[in-house]
Amino acid sequence: MIPLRKHSTSKNRPNMSNKFYIFLLLFVFSGVVYAGVEILPYKSNVVIDGVNNEWDAHLPKFDKRTSINYSIANDERNLFIIMRITNENIQKQAIQNGLEVWINKQGKNKKVTGITFPLPMKKEMKKANAMLSGQKPTDQKQQPVINMEMPLLSNELILKGFLIDNGIQPTKNCPVKVSLTKDQSNCLTYELAIPFNTFYKEKLDQSDANVKFSIGIVVKGEETTKEKEKEISSMNGMGGMGGPRGGMGGPGGGMGGPDDRGMGTGGQGQMNANLVVSDIGFWIKTLLAIK
Repeated sequence: MIPLRKHSTSKNRPNMSNKFYIFLLLFVFSGVVYAGVEILPYKSNVVIDGVNNEWDAHLPKFDKRTSINYSIANDERNLFIIMRITNENIQKQAIQNGLEVWINKQGKNKKVTGITFPLPMKKEMKKANAMLSGQKPTDQKQQPVINMEMPLLSNELILKGFLIDNGIQPTKNCPVKVSLTKDQSNCLTYELAIPFNTFYKEKLDQSDANVKFSIGIVVKGEETTKEKEKEISSMNGMGGMGGPRGGMGGPGGGMGGPDDRGMGTGGQGQMNANLVVSDIGFWIKTLLAIK
């Protein structure tokens, strides 16, 4: 005799509203994961001194393109960023050409609110650095007057898109706090605190729990002039800009990695090609920590 199948009762049948609620939770949480959005840790009492005492010793986040270790956190009133740069080429590029940090409170990878620090070296400073590092500058009259440590003492930064005064600002007494140091292991440590009231609101609250921020880190490249581009273009047939790694953009296009320098392979062409370095950087999508 074929047994009869028992019908589900309301006791053991899943409630439709419960199923919808579970589905909604799965959708929300899977959306955060697949969209690559990370929730920032809550951190307070950060001292902007270029020393990572308040952070994890090795900084858990790492970007392969720039070889930068970093961490980002926030409290109710500030966004905190710390970076450690160990790659000597990236260190030199950041010191000579400048480093930018961008914030987009609409979660887009678009430069809206930004800080430039350190500032790009002036032309004369770059020539002096080239002489000290054993490179032959184009102007033989320029004497070596600085070294790589001096920009670390920079007392100015550039603000763009803030609710406070923008443009070149003194670092002293600026609401945006920044520090750049070099430690005994020859690593650059960059530390930054950005008050939310300088670009967003006075203090975070529960309404900000689902607000998605995008944060961009850009190590600036060499700014080229038409004359320089012409000179480099004329060297293409001499191995100046070629090479297996694809020159300016890197093999995947966009901003290149630490080895994607457009470095030449021969003599004078190599020296000229070294004058051009592309921007490199990355973006992170985040949700703020709400306590």
